[in-house]
Amino acid sequence: MCGGESGPRRAGAGRPRKDPEFIRWGIVQALSDILSLIGRYGYLVVFFGVMLESAGMPLPGETVLIAAGALVHRGILDPGTCCFSASSAQ
Repeated sequence: MCGGESGPRRAGAGRPRKDPEFIRWGIVQALSDILSLIGRYGYLVVFFGVMLESAGMPLPGETVLIAAGALVHRGILDPGTCCFSASSAQ
């Protein structure tokens, strides 16, 4: 132990977890967050999500559309207005 090391390093310390359960939980959490945003702010989230992704920002525009489709299927959003919001953002 020279050079200021304080002790032995744990295996995998400082690296992100890559087990499938952790990744699956992260995806489910992200979709849940997007669904709650669309449920609260509606068509604005669809419009700005697609618009900002088309402008080059690293946002999940396709995921916003999938979540909006799920809310259309459940009857929360109107299909015509949702399609108009998404297509006018292009």
